Amino acid sequence: MEEQNYRNKNGTFIKGAVLPESIRNKMSKSHLGIKRPLVGIKIGLALKGKKKSESHRLNMRKANLGKKHSIESRKKMSLSRIGKRTGDKCNFWKGGITPIHTSIRTSLQYKLWRKAIFERDDYTCVWCGAKSSKGNSVMLNADHIKPFAEYPDLRFVLDNGRTLCEPCHKKTDTYAKHAIKKIKLDYEKPTNKTKKSTTSKVRGGKIHTRRGGKTSKENKS
Repeated sequence: MEEQNYRNKNGTFIKGAVLPESIRNKMSKSHLGIKRPLVGIKIGLALKGKKKSESHRLNMRKANLGKKHSIESRKKMSLSRIGKRTGDKCNFWKGGITPIHTSIRTSLQYKLWRKAIFERDDYTCVWCGAKSSKGNSVMLNADHIKPFAEYPDLRFVLDNGRTLCEPCHKKTDTYAKHAIKKIKLDYEKPTNKTKKSTTSKVRGGKIHTRRGGKTSKENKS
């Protein structure tokens, strides 16, 4: 490609022009080792409020498809966000509407605990022995032996976890609908015998009090 095809009269590069491989290599080598922290900030401010096109978003998705961060990288990213993008400092903050148990279950610590349970049990249900194989997919859950809500100190203890397939998990006493049913029964269970109501009426200068189907007369003072 000739020089006039990608440079204008002033000698600067034309916007959108495709540069030759040799020039791009020279530019890449000249920028090696140079740290420019303000450049990222300027780019971020320039792009603020601008929406990416559908094709751009699709290309970004394809470029990152299948890529996974290592545990080391995920821990570093988690630590770097502490106190920075949490609570009201996060751009997604909506006044604290996310329940605490949801925040815990989506945290990195919980995900690592869940993965450790699966690896220890070899991704196999400890009750029925179900395991995913070629052509047979089994949904596995990391179940807390002692309930998540009742024992906060044991939430990330490996000995308090077990691998169960979804059908077996639904049979446990601590499964969501069973636990809610138990709480309702405990709540509705009467603690003391209900006392019979009493009603009083005044007739002919006398108080007539009704208790459990019997009527007694008392002189009105």
